[in-house]
Amino acid sequence: MMRVLALLASVPALMAWNGFVLMKLWGWFAVPAGFRPLTVAWAYGIVCLVGLFKRHPGKEAIARPVSEDIGYAVVCPLFGLAFGYLAHVAMVSWGW
Repeated sequence: MMRVLALLASVPALMAWNGFVLMKLWGWFAVPAGFRPLTVAWAYGIVCLVGLFKRHPGKEAIARPVSEDIGYAVVCPLFGLAFGYLAHVAMVSWGW
């Protein structure tokens, strides 16, 4: 029961984090291509929408500690943001 409560408590913050990462990546890659910029609210909504189509973990996820799930939810977007930033810097410096 505590696992469920901990995950539910962390969901809004983790989705906001994902929305922020999406907003930054969108600004770096989609806006220069002519798309409109996203606000955090729009990005949060897109994260919620895409979350509906993601595969949900099975019974094996129940055995994992909550901290591992939350850690993955924080670290995975951070890697995407870091590598996206490197790609953005390369695009800007090389004039793409």
